[in-house]
Amino acid sequence: MLGRRSRKSRMVAVFDGELPIYECIVVDVNTQRDFLTADGLLRVLDRQIVLERIKKLTDWAKRYRLPVVSLVDAHRPGGDNVRLPLFHCIEGTAGQQKLPFTLLPKRFVIDHDSSPSLPDNLLEKYRQVIIQKRTNDVFTNPRADRFFTWLQTKRLVIFGIGAERAVKALVLGLLSRAKSPIVVRDACGSWDEEAGELALRQMEAKGAVMIDTDEILTLAPEDLPVPRVEIKTGSD
Repeated sequence: MLGRRSRKSRMVAVFDGELPIYECIVVDVNTQRDFLTADGLLRVLDRQIVLERIKKLTDWAKRYRLPVVSLVDAHRPGGDNVRLPLFHCIEGTAGQQKLPFTLLPKRFVIDHDSSPSLPDNLLEKYRQVIIQKRTNDVFTNPRADRFFTWLQTKRLVIFGIGAERAVKALVLGLLSRAKSPIVVRDACGSWDEEAGELALRQMEAKGAVMIDTDEILTLAPEDLPVPRVEIKTGSD
């Protein structure tokens, strides 16, 4: 993975002072059996190394009791893009399950629904929000789009599977929504090393902050790069 040092965020975040504002939220992407276990149907390169880094980052998030948002593939057996019998993350299969250490006790699942309606302030009520998606791009789920659009956080720490697909789609979508992603680049698995490296460079060029696992583990969340923040109040 890329070895350059992280840099400061170029983003300017404008927040509504009437809504919750979080210091840091962790987003794990596709930490599922089909991608990260020895018997998975679509294992990433360097699976064991990536898995160990994801475990360390998950422990870091738990230590600081950070809110966690988890994206998961949830393909329907009869879906348009599903090619049976060997297709990954089919709903109801063992391969679609999240790895147990990535699950928190109090969690809420946002399914893939055409309705954008959501309960208010989910992360005030739950420690983990799990968002289902049918494609690599989580923003094709209208409820996920609404969730991230209204989410107010100074930092979004992102890692998971895979750099050239779901992670890239998430990060570019967040940047287009004026969010501040921090990508843990050596904890983003890929299926093609060259494509994964290119995706990371593209994310960085668009404004994402890059950091490595060993570096982030030495920092408290409030010490991570942060954008310039502007808070609007009712009188503004």
